[in-house]
Amino acid sequence: MKIEIRKTKLDGVIQITTLDERWYAKEIEDPNDSFFPAPRKITIFNPSITWIDKYSPMGVGLLKHYAKHGWDEAELLKNEAAERGSKVHQACDLLLNGGKVSFDTGFSDPDKEKVEPLTPQEYWTVMTFVDWFTDLCANHTVEVVDVEKTVWVDAAPGEPYGYAGTRDIKLRVDGEPWAVDLKTSKAIYLGHELQLSALKHADPENPKTFILQIGYALNHRGWKLTETEDKFPLFQAAMKFWRDANPDSKPKQKDYPPELKLALPVPKTEQVQTKPAKTLKPKSKKPAKGTTRSKPKKTS
Repeated sequence: MKIEIRKTKLDGVIQITTLDERWYAKEIEDPNDSFFPAPRKITIFNPSITWIDKYSPMGVGLLKHYAKHGWDEAELLKNEAAERGSKVHQACDLLLNGGKVSFDTGFSDPDKEKVEPLTPQEYWTVMTFVDWFTDLCANHTVEVVDVEKTVWVDAAPGEPYGYAGTRDIKLRVDGEPWAVDLKTSKAIYLGHELQLSALKHADPENPKTFILQIGYALNHRGWKLTETEDKFPLFQAAMKFWRDANPDSKPKQKDYPPELKLALPVPKTEQVQTKPAKTLKPKSKKPAKGTTRSKPKKTS
């Protein structure tokens, strides 16, 4: 599985994904450091809501899905659905932030590490989201509060971790707070409800919670909005199972060099044996014929 580290929209919060474990990290001032004027920073961690809810019992629908397709195929289908949901989510986020979506608009695909436009099926799914939002605004006073918001719940006294997650959409409808979770699946599973219950209790406004299924093929509208029941006690139970299964769990961190390079061996070159150059002695000149070499005069 791809390892991804990215900074979220909440200042100072980093989401760390390693293998099948998802963590949120937050930088805070060390409460044990009284250095003035700037205490040192430390990083604290929380497991994600989506990781914790995996420790809840599976709903009947999901068990049937695995029984029908087998583990490997079911995982493949689930991952493919998640990929479609990812691109669809990006398109819906863009629209809620005032942007436009066309067949030429590219969206990043984290698995393929490239930008791709929506497929016709994905485009139709986004069309159903537009239809739902248009219908909602026609019948209610709607305010978009935030999109893709990171929420953080500190650990309870005596506990090592709280939890953290990302809320898809928060609206104010006729003055009432709503938390809306986008889904492209045909069914609603227990894990979906636990996620929303955790998000609900992370918000001081205690909003109503809804699952909006878009690209929904079981009715003529193509979408279905379902208000979910508050099942926070079941989420708390799942968290107890998570703590029992992960007593010493912490983010897996490893240092990597910024670049890689091989120290290639230098090829040996043939050394040419060269003889040292001879020093030439100046030759003495012989006297010309008919002349004698003069002798040095003696001095008295």
